[in-house]
Amino acid sequence: MPARRANSCVGRCVWRQRTPQSTSSRSRRLKQRIACDSLARHRSALMAWMSNPRRTTEPRTDLCVVPITVTVSSLELLPSKRFVRRFAMPDKAIHESRDILRNRWITGAVFWLPALALIASGFLNIAQGWRAVLWAVALSTMGIGCVANALRCGRVHCYLTGPFFLVTAIVVILYGFGMIQLGEMGWNLIGLAVIVGFLALYFLPERFFGKYRK
Repeated sequence: MPARRANSCVGRCVWRQRTPQSTSSRSRRLKQRIACDSLARHRSALMAWMSNPRRTTEPRTDLCVVPITVTVSSLELLPSKRFVRRFAMPDKAIHESRDILRNRWITGAVFWLPALALIASGFLNIAQGWRAVLWAVALSTMGIGCVANALRCGRVHCYLTGPFFLVTAIVVILYGFGMIQLGEMGWNLIGLAVIVGFLALYFLPERFFGKYRK
């Protein structure tokens, strides 16, 4: 009798120890199945929307990926931002979301302030060397901003205006320190070239090739 009681007690203890483990494993498998089924439904819905030739430019709100948090073995199954941008947003929306020209504060700091500095320098009586430094800094700031925006969102005119501003900044330095001669109207010629070149490179490429590079 004592031996049987001992065996039954041991078996009961073993059963009590195994029960939480088996319950947790079943719960873990259930959460895995729920997470996989949910992600599969979202993916199939998004693929169906993308394959529809009559879809609008904006995705339907009921097909957007909703973040799903399911803890599986201390691991969260969350759709990444890259997955959401790739499957839930059209290409145009992706480019527009990365375009710094759509941010008025960045546009004002990188483009409008340098342009105002160029205009203001024309009404100030400053030495030619300081004028060359001011113009070179302003043009270089706009050129670097255009190059960065071209690499960031693929804006078509930025591929052209960025190198144009940088080359003009080099010409300004050469003229301001007497390395090249452009005559007494040199600053006016450079200013006119900047205005005409910027307007031509801003409007014409996007008219023929679109707003963003595909």
